[in-house]
Amino acid sequence: MMKFFGLTIAEIAAVVAVAGSVGAWLVWLTRKAYASIKDNITDPIRRNLDGLSEAITRLSENVAEESHWIHERHSEVVERLDSHDGKIGEIEDTVIKHDERIKTLFKKERCK
Repeated sequence: MMKFFGLTIAEIAAVVAVAGSVGAWLVWLTRKAYASIKDNITDPIRRNLDGLSEAITRLSENVAEESHWIHERHSEVVERLDSHDGKIGEIEDTVIKHDERIKTLFKKERCK
């Protein structure tokens, strides 16, 4: 009988068969565990994160649009305020002129 490492060929074949079976079983178990984790944990989280990412992108776009609109409105309001400020200055000047004319008219009336 031939012996390697103190084992016969039949014993070595049996050890190799058992080791192969255990290895195959571990590979199968690992694949099932990976598939289960992927299907039940990773994929739902990924789907939720994808939805969250899309929502953040839309929100970001909306904020950018609103900021642009607010900036435009602010510019329009500032222009109108400047225009009104100029008109108020003109009206104040006119009121002062009229006030001086009225004073002058009253002085002339008193003098008569």
